[in-house]
Parts: sequence; C-alpha cells; structure tokens
Amino acid sequence: MSESDQTDVIEAVVAPGDAPDVSDERDAGEAHEPETTDQPELEVAEDMPPESPIAADLSAADPSSDVAQDDAYTKFGPGPLVAVRFKWTARRHDNGDYFVHETIGESSYPLVTGPMTREAAIEFVDDRERDARRRFEELRSEMAGGEIGRRADE
Repeated sequence: MSESDQTDVIEAVVAPGDAPDVSDERDAGEAHEPETTDQPELEVAEDMPPESPIAADLSAADPSSDVAQDDAYTKFGPGPLVAVRFKWTARRHDNGDYFVHETIGESSYPLVTGPMTREAAIEFVDDRERDARRRFEELRSEMAGGEIGRRADE
C-alpha cells in the first residue's frame, strides 16, 4: 500500500464483515456487550386485542346498559401497525344523536357517519370492526400460504 494510493485505505475501512477491534483500557474489567447486526429485528404480533384497554365499552354485551360519563364507545381494528389501524368511536352529540368517527392511525381526520341512535351507532361500530377483522384474517391467511383467491362468500 503506497501513501498516494487511497484505494487500499478505503477497502480496509469499508471491508464487509470486518468489525474493527476497538477496546479501551477503561472497559478491560467490564463485560462486553454482544455484537448486534445492522438489520432490525421484526416481531409480528399474532393476535392483537380487539379493543384497547383504555377504550370505553359502553355496551357491556347489552347496548341498553347505563352510559359512561364521556358517552363514547370505541373499538380498534386489527393489525400490527398503529399507523394504519382503524379506530371507530361513537359519540353523543349535544342534541342526543350519535355520530361515529372513523379514523386510520392516530393523526388522521375522521370520517363522520350519522346521526343515528345509540344502538345503531354501537351496531355500526361492531359491524365495521368485525368486517375489518375478517378481511385482516383473510389477508393474513393468504400471505401465510392459505387458499388464495377463495372467499367465504363465493
């Protein structure tokens, strides 16, 4: 390697798989951390809870049960990514009508459906969540090598 030829220096610096042995006298007595790869680990959640633990479930299996203080009913769609997960929230308006706010992710503008009765709003939210879960399970099954192209309604 000559002083004027920088190619050897660049190859030595950029050689794949060669991690420089960097040690310091300060960490001679300390345990070394395991080496990590540049590739991030990806963990896929198999079963996401159908509802958030903080979501208010006003129906409690009976839509005619007492209404909570904020009078909202919320459900979340399936999926491992919060940024693309659906959220449905039924809220009571000042005049007593209910409106359903449907959003995707945490910072999107809601698509509002209504006015409707409380029971209709809860049924609307439940139907949307059930349909989204069914479609998610079909897609996951297809990606895992399930029956491609066949649908339950065919």
